[in-house]
Amino acid sequence: MKRIQYLLSLVILAVLIGCSKDDGDKKSPHVTIISPVENQEFARGGIMKLDAVFEDDVALNECRVNLEFVEALPVAPGASLKGIDTPWEPEEMVIPLSETVQEVKELVLFGGNIPYNIQSGYYRLKFDIYDLAKNPARAELVIIIE
Repeated sequence: MKRIQYLLSLVILAVLIGCSKDDGDKKSPHVTIISPVENQEFARGGIMKLDAVFEDDVALNECRVNLEFVEALPVAPGASLKGIDTPWEPEEMVIPLSETVQEVKELVLFGGNIPYNIQSGYYRLKFDIYDLAKNPARAELVIIIE
């Protein structure tokens, strides 16, 4: 009798494990960045706006935006340095997303104006997008801050 109960328990466990297998959402989200564009120039004191379309086959969750200094702008011989030596390092910005398609228009990145007292140069904008299943996607572009 114990053997039958043991075998029956194993069969039930196998059925439960087999039925609970869920393929889930394995497809990464996608973003189309309309603005800014690669090598777009921004002035210190100005603002940087995002126009983009986020898409996922099941459901979007969020986009994390970061800015990374790449290199200083070249300085012509005999010219004075443009700006100071400290690159801009704003805090990560999180854009909450929902649905399967979300359009963002004229969203000011990093909460306001580009500081005046930063180093001019090439900066990399990184967009890390996640859907509800935590599938990641990344888009990057280089901008110029003068």
